[in-house]
Amino acid sequence: MIILLLMGWPAIIGFVLLASYGAWQNKAIPLAIASIWSLPNSIYLLTGNNWVQFAGIFIPVSLVISAVAVQLEKAWPARVLLLPIYGFYLWLGRVVLTQ
Repeated sequence: MIILLLMGWPAIIGFVLLASYGAWQNKAIPLAIASIWSLPNSIYLLTGNNWVQFAGIFIPVSLVISAVAVQLEKAWPARVLLLPIYGFYLWLGRVVLTQ
């Protein structure tokens, strides 16, 4: 059960919602927690092919950069950096559901 909270779809939904909350409420702590929470999924993505490996690197790094941007009172970079994460997981969900 704990593995689902760290690596499954509940974890993905959880850290994306937490990151969204942090970016839209201008709070760095939820973004930092979301970056740590995304690490197991990101490490798993590093085993993928081609550009999926890039997503595995991009996701936690962009969340850390978002947290720093919010800390520096720059809200728009934090929000913009979440857009590729939304897009990637929407694509991944579509691929999983249509297999």
